[in-house]
Amino acid sequence: MATRSHDISASSTRSDVPEPPPAALASLWANHPGLLITASYLIITVIGLVYDARLYAEFRINIAEYAETSDFLLAAARAPLIILLSLLPLPLLLVVSWFDRWSRRRFPRYAALSRRSEQAMGGERRARLLSRALFIVIYAVMFMMMYAERVADDIKRGSGRRVEVELVGGTPGPGELPILLGTTAKFVFLYYPTARRTHVVPAENIARIVVNSTLPDDSARVESTPE
Repeated sequence: MATRSHDISASSTRSDVPEPPPAALASLWANHPGLLITASYLIITVIGLVYDARLYAEFRINIAEYAETSDFLLAAARAPLIILLSLLPLPLLLVVSWFDRWSRRRFPRYAALSRRSEQAMGGERRARLLSRALFIVIYAVMFMMMYAERVADDIKRGSGRRVEVELVGGTPGPGELPILLGTTAKFVFLYYPTARRTHVVPAENIARIVVNSTLPDDSARVESTPE
């Protein structure tokens, strides 16, 4: 009788220990692959949108006014490296999950408190999924906002990709080569550091854009030819 009680207690203790994230993802992929793919795409798209919105806001541009539906859908594809860096907390999440499993086995009071919290959130599996997803999303959004501010500061100091822009009408710029902030399906965004001006140019008004990758930032002024 005592042995049976011990087995039930041990089984209960093992059930309190959550499965590791890789096993949880494998289970989710096996049961709901479409849901996992859709959720992943939405997450990285939101991250890309937050980065674009924050970066252009530093130059007083509401990117939503100039973007098309295709621009929102491809927001993540325009900055794959940034998306990758924003998902760095995934390894940290593995460490946190391992520590949580160890704590549940080591401290029964912590395990009981965790169970009550999970039940309040709608169940064990749902609570763990929501907490992990929120952890990743919040970290990624905060990282994107701070990184966008840093990129904007560098651009305002004149560090960035200089381009030569030839307009259809031949209208000259403010006397220096602009920095290409970015593009959408219908607009091109140019920043002139010396003049501290941002130009939003319709793509149909641009004849060509030449990327001058060898031109130093401190010598990017356009020399006028005397007549």
